[in-house]
Amino acid sequence: MAWLVDSLLHPEDTSLFKPLTTSQPIDLDNFHTRLRDSNNVALHLLLSSAPRAFLTAICRRVSNLDYVSRKAKSTTAQSQAGAPIPIPPPLTSSTLRAAYESIATLTSDSVVHFRAFEIFLISISASVKDAYATAGLASSTPQMQPQQQPHRKEGITRNAAEQTMLFGGPLPAALVPAMRHIFTTLLPTLRSGIDPAKLFFSDFSLLALDPITPSSTHSPSPTAPEQTLVSLLGPEEQKGGKRAADLQRVAHTIDVFQRVPVTLGQEPVDGPVNENGVREKARDAKRWRRCARCTAVMEDYLTQRPGVHFMVLQQRKCFCAGNWILLTGKQIVI
Repeated sequence: MAWLVDSLLHPEDTSLFKPLTTSQPIDLDNFHTRLRDSNNVALHLLLSSAPRAFLTAICRRVSNLDYVSRKAKSTTAQSQAGAPIPIPPPLTSSTLRAAYESIATLTSDSVVHFRAFEIFLISISASVKDAYATAGLASSTPQMQPQQQPHRKEGITRNAAEQTMLFGGPLPAALVPAMRHIFTTLLPTLRSGIDPAKLFFSDFSLLALDPITPSSTHSPSPTAPEQTLVSLLGPEEQKGGKRAADLQRVAHTIDVFQRVPVTLGQEPVDGPVNENGVREKARDAKRWRRCARCTAVMEDYLTQRPGVHFMVLQQRKCFCAGNWILLTGKQIVI
């Protein structure tokens, strides 16, 4: 959420969205070219109905997590203060209590508060709906009458506009009033409740949205994965690119659930050689899960911790619904 807002308030091209803050006509072709050149997709994600619906659902899920975590904290506080035992009983697991406290801290101290962002999304939806209605585009393909033509131009036009936006195409002229409303009214209102310095200096590299942005500043050891970010650069950038020198020693593996940099392959795969001359298996080597489908990686959790068992269950599959395989170091555990 903070990245989307930052993309609108602090684009790489500082004059990118300036035409939307005035009443002057806007050249949509030139505007789309500048959006594409700066790789700014925030407007596409907010104006397109599908990603906006997903974002709204995420806000409501975060709202539920915020409510549950605060309820758990208040229940525990009442129990520790000697109040009558509530129903359900207070949390008995310190690990689970710490997890709820961490969730409550994240939801309350976030750069962009989820409630303000949800209001922002709802307002954008209303503006988009009004813009489509003003342009005469139907909200959906209407029911066909027996003697009617097999299609309606309005429905097809709006559907085509939504599909074009969804895949990063030009923004439709019908939504120019909605875009102006975002930058003249909605965005200033949202910005008034955000710490500008906290937003400006936020580090979004762990989102892995920029293929040439280092997602870890950790220097890998000689046993670290051979694939580094410099391998993602083109020949021109590898020769003398501005950031190529900084990327040559940066590993880019990220724990897909914890969103923290991890460096695989540093743990010993094999143990010491015993008195019989046989190399023992490593006992304390950290294990990782790697998705057999999309190759995402996460740390392998132990299920002996009863307080976080339900959280572990949510990670039984990768985000892409693929199955996990286990790694010890860089080797697959059979």
